[in-house]
Amino acid sequence: MGKEEVNTKMDKTELETTSSTVVSTSEKDKAEEMDAGVSTIKDDIRRCENTGIAEVLKQQQQQELAEEDHPLESSFVASIEPLPSVSQQGQQGVGPGAFFTNAHNGHLTPAGKTPLNVLGAELRMANKPGLTIHNNTRTTRSSINSSSAQDPPESTTTDTQAQNNSYLMVANPINEQDEATARLGLPKAEEYDPEANSRTNTTRNQNDDLSSSKKALYVGAFLVVVVAAIALVILLVLALPKEETASSSSNTHHTEHDNNHTTTTITITPTVAPTTSTTEEMTLPEYVLHLLPHHTQQQIQQDNTSAQALAFDWVLQDLHNDNDYSDERIQQRFALATLYHATAGPSWSSNAHWLDHSVHECHWHTMASFALKDTLQYVYPGFLQEFFPPSAAPPTTCNDQGLFQHLWLDQNNLVGSLPEELYLLTHLQTLSMGVNRLQGTISTRIGQLTALEGLALYFFQAKPGSSSTVPTEIGLLSNLRGIGLNDNHHSGTLPTQLWKLTQLSTIITSRNPQLHFQIPTEIGLFSQLRWLNVDDCNIGGTLPTELGLVKSLEWNAMGGNQISGFIPSELGLLTNLRQASYYGNQFHGTIPTEIGQMTSLNLLSFRANALLTGTVPSELGQLTSLTFSLNLQDNPHLSGTLPTTLGRLTNLQKLSVVNNNHSGPLFTELGYLTALQRLNVANNSFTGTIPEELSALQSSLYAVGLQGNTRLSGTVPPALCRLNGTCAVTALIDCGTTSGLVFDCTSLLCGCGCTSCGEDGMANNETSTTILLPQG
Repeated sequence: MGKEEVNTKMDKTELETTSSTVVSTSEKDKAEEMDAGVSTIKDDIRRCENTGIAEVLKQQQQQELAEEDHPLESSFVASIEPLPSVSQQGQQGVGPGAFFTNAHNGHLTPAGKTPLNVLGAELRMANKPGLTIHNNTRTTRSSINSSSAQDPPESTTTDTQAQNNSYLMVANPINEQDEATARLGLPKAEEYDPEANSRTNTTRNQNDDLSSSKKALYVGAFLVVVVAAIALVILLVLALPKEETASSSSNTHHTEHDNNHTTTTITITPTVAPTTSTTEEMTLPEYVLHLLPHHTQQQIQQDNTSAQALAFDWVLQDLHNDNDYSDERIQQRFALATLYHATAGPSWSSNAHWLDHSVHECHWHTMASFALKDTLQYVYPGFLQEFFPPSAAPPTTCNDQGLFQHLWLDQNNLVGSLPEELYLLTHLQTLSMGVNRLQGTISTRIGQLTALEGLALYFFQAKPGSSSTVPTEIGLLSNLRGIGLNDNHHSGTLPTQLWKLTQLSTIITSRNPQLHFQIPTEIGLFSQLRWLNVDDCNIGGTLPTELGLVKSLEWNAMGGNQISGFIPSELGLLTNLRQASYYGNQFHGTIPTEIGQMTSLNLLSFRANALLTGTVPSELGQLTSLTFSLNLQDNPHLSGTLPTTLGRLTNLQKLSVVNNNHSGPLFTELGYLTALQRLNVANNSFTGTIPEELSALQSSLYAVGLQGNTRLSGTVPPALCRLNGTCAVTALIDCGTTSGLVFDCTSLLCGCGCTSCGEDGMANNETSTTILLPQG
């Protein structure tokens, strides 16, 4: 068989089967090839001992590759024959995947054959010379040459199956006593087990599948994170540079200003997405514009006579004077300059140092007190003392960085509307702009002043053709402790977000008759609330009983609204309440006796609640702190006699039950009210005489109203004919339009110039004359 035919048949055999390959030689050359093979193996063993097994294996691989490309020069492999078919293997005892057959006594070798040791495994040559190779692995001369060889003893056993397969070479187990094997330190060969090998392969495949699943899971999670990160970066790049994009597009107005001023170029570090350079060149106008919000930039571009444009020019001039300001100071000076131009700054009552380039803005004129605290002290005793105690000096306008904390311009003749740029002053802690000629509504940008603690925007004028509302952004002022929005012509609904600011201590929305809302049950959560003044608005619903939980409450003014239902008896829990005004509502039922527990009260008014019934509770006599007023007038269904316990109110200045339905005599204990300035019991059904004890009040009384009580009789005490008391008008004391004594001169009642007592006509009550004796 020629060499080309051998190579062709080898390739064919390798493609057709993965079981085994048989290499054989002719019977004639057997001895010669055996001697050459043994000699080669011995040479390999000697080279292994000298150079090491690793180097030998490397040489074997190289030699094997060379032999695949060139015919074998030796006659060790003379011919290659195909393996028997599957059916023949079954007949001959050769199973698929078996390495060698004819295992006997621990050796896989046919009887009578000569074994060879190749890399620690005994190989016995078959009668038909050749070598069997299985498991898809080709064994060549190089692999044989790399094995150690030792002359083994011949086998003495024979087997029928071995005779049938005598043309195969088989491997014997490693002999642990073999000297060549011991010298090489090679592992012991194990017998092949098809079932064990199958289980091992199955387990390995399962582990490979599990490992592949884990790897796929890890790769998928990594890809999700990468995609999310890329998306986030894209969103940031698209969102952040909007302001700068708007400012960089504003060139028309910049050019006009550049013609009036020297163009200055400065270098800044970009704060948005990185560019190819580390700095960005801007002119001075461009740089100032990029510090301003978009709506301001538009206003500057569209109207060069606007307050914003005038302030922009002023700031540019300010910076051309070599003034070195931080970005926040530039924004601050721009905002203040805009406020000045928007509210007719040149006409302010005081504008000292405003827009003076040489004066720090913290030294520009502001008022000395927040919300006219000193002026309004008589209106709200103790009002806003929590911000600035009376003995404390006003706080400094700015902080250590020169940024505004307090801006007070009350009663300074500001005219116009507050500009949106005012809300660039984000470090403000208090803002007070009351009692001016300001118009308009409160901007939604009020929510930017998150450091704000005190807000007083009051006595704003109505702007024709527009309404003034309270924005929901008020709810963003989480540090707010006091808010005053009274007398502003507000309309709409007071936002519910206000009632989430449970840290508030002062809420004043008084005298906004178009402002609709209800007192929510959440009012009970306002544990720090001291002033709740919401009179003369348009409040509906009922008064929640939770109001009694606000133990800190000191002033509660809810008059002039549409509150209905019963007066909660829980009001008696407000033992710190000093002033309670519930006039002009639609309360019905009786006045709770628990009101007598509000022992800190100095003012109490249930005036003009036409649906109130019953009598005046005697427990009101326990309110010995009442100083300013006890006003129960204009309740036509309030009846019965006045309790004598009211004589304990020795500090009371005003007592009024006019236009009720009281009866019975005037109690003599009235003479104990030595601080009383005004007594009005007109238009009731009192009977009997006027107590002489009232004469003791001549020096304090300035007004007494007795008219409309046609069943009073006797003579008016002479001391009442000339009252010597005086009245100082305040927000808490209403001196009325008249002073002195007023009574009806009838046939039953005379004195003080009335001499008709006992006359027939007067006795029949046919006519009466009201006599007014002026005070003093």
